[in-house]
Amino acid sequence: MYFYGATQSGWDEIRTHAKQWLRARNKRTIEAYIGTDHALTEPEALTAMKQDGVAVFLLTCYSGIFHPKLIVFSSNKYKLLLSGSNNLTRSGLSSNIEFATAVKIPAGAERFVNWESAIHNSSNALSKTLLKDYEQQRNQRLKKLQKSNVPWQFTWRKRRKAAVRKGASIQPKLPIKLEEGTLLYEVMPKETGPMGSQIQILKQVAIGYFGLPNRVGSSVSISLTNVTTGEERCLTMTYNSNTTMRLSIHEASYTERPCFLLFQPKRKKSFDFAVISEALDPMQFQFLDNILGGRRQRKRRTLIF
Repeated sequence: MYFYGATQSGWDEIRTHAKQWLRARNKRTIEAYIGTDHALTEPEALTAMKQDGVAVFLLTCYSGIFHPKLIVFSSNKYKLLLSGSNNLTRSGLSSNIEFATAVKIPAGAERFVNWESAIHNSSNALSKTLLKDYEQQRNQRLKKLQKSNVPWQFTWRKRRKAAVRKGASIQPKLPIKLEEGTLLYEVMPKETGPMGSQIQILKQVAIGYFGLPNRVGSSVSISLTNVTTGEERCLTMTYNSNTTMRLSIHEASYTERPCFLLFQPKRKKSFDFAVISEALDPMQFQFLDNILGGRRQRKRRTLIF
């Protein structure tokens, strides 16, 4: 596969199928050639792909922009090319207006074989050194964007949103039921950390809901399960000296906002969660926005049912 950019949430969309495909027959392999232009690609995605058995390569020697969006299935006789406009991102795979087509060519098609060889020869296999260097430079760029108050995305002022308010009072199907113990938490336009993935947790929520001890320096380990992807992770929340508490949730990065988080306790210190994005889930987002009053404010809106 060849992609201009890849994100963790994008890989999560296909990782189960990719792993099943790898296990279905012996000697199957997946190679991923991923670009780093414009810092779209997330280091977490590269790490996850490699852990899942994908041979990951980063483009390092080329001019211009590495911009393909292509998946190739190869056999002894043919190559099946799935070429489209979407990147390996959640929005590209699920909600953007995209186009793709499938083309079958002979396995030995000279021009394509030469193109693949040129890409391979311009790449390096992902290593800890390469990953660390990319992550450091990417974080520096993102910090500059945050300080300059420049939005991650540009939206033309002539663009209008599709109307979704009609019927928004009727509850759509949500990934997590709104029942006793459910936490509805607004993600603010500017959070902290790379891509704003470190979500600041209000003190009363950190202590009263997640069980963080009420003293500076204390911490609590919590288990989170993404109900959409099934991914589980263990995170540590700390009571910092500046009285802030944070959780790092990459699914709620800048590219997903505006969005809400839903949490539901499973057992002690263990929670299901889901991200409801306006771009990806407009009806769900509007319904939750109406529950919180329908008007975004400077202060974070939150509700425990």
